[in-house]
Order: sequence, then structure tokens, then C-alpha cells
Amino acid sequence: MRRRAALFGAVVAAAIAIWALFFRGGSEEDAVREAVKRTAGAVKVISGENPVMRATRVRGELLETLAPDVSVSIPELTDLSRGRDPLIGVAIAAAQAWERAEIGISFGKVRLDPGVAFVDATATLDATAHGSSAQRDQRRCSFRLEKRDGRWRIFEITVYPKENP
Repeated sequence: MRRRAALFGAVVAAAIAIWALFFRGGSEEDAVREAVKRTAGAVKVISGENPVMRATRVRGELLETLAPDVSVSIPELTDLSRGRDPLIGVAIAAAQAWERAEIGISFGKVRLDPGVAFVDATATLDATAHGSSAQRDQRRCSFRLEKRDGRWRIFEITVYPKENP
């Protein structure tokens, strides 16, 4: 009986160790990267996507990843006010200008401090405007995230001007 209890205890300990190793989630840095990637993925323009479905998808994703008072600095969007609602509106409206668009993120430095993360990255926009040919734009950008209620949210986005070749 003791042997069975010891064996049972060992099996339970092994199961917990395997769960912790593979299923408990990644590191804080992984969670920060995922929040940034999820935000970039949310604004993707899918050719032929129903406008109501797009608005629902974009809004739902950005409500999860952006802080309510997010600050955004993008040279082409000089009149964008503070807060996620104006940014969500611009992201939803992107389908009016673009037939398809996707933003890829290449991560540079990710610095973690208690409850705060700073990310340097390169964002690449691959897009096709309605009735036009494909375009590519690459920009350096930075993000400041804070961990609130157990979740990393973006509080600041800076997209730097395009560098001259």
C-alpha cells in the first residue's frame, strides 16, 4: 500500500512538472511579444472582409491589447488624439484605403522592469491599396507596456519617420 502511494505521488509530481514545463505559459518576455504581435495582427486588412465583421474583430482585439489611455505617435497620423477609441477607429477605417494590409513585427531589444516593458522593433507593412500595386514600408518603432490585472497592455506606441536611404 505504501509503495502504491509513493508511486502515485511520483506520477502526480511528474505530471505537475510536465504541465509546468509545457503548459503554464511562457516567460514575461514572451507575453510582452505576444501582446505586440496580437496588436499588429488585429489591424490586418483582409481582402473582401465584411465591414461589420472587420469592425468587430479589430475592436475586440485592440480592446484586449491597448490601454484605454494609450498614447500613439505616428508621423502620418498627426491629428490622432490620445486613447484607444480614436486608434481603433483609424484601424477599422484602414480597409477603406487598403484592399489588403498586414504588419509584421521583427523584435529588437525587449527590456523588462517590474510591471513595465519597453520594446524596440521594426514594423513592416505589406499592403495593396484599392486599384494599386503592392507596397512595402518598414519603420522602426517602440512600445511601452504595463502589466495590469495580470495582462500586458500597450500604453505607448511610437512609429518613427521613414529613414531616407
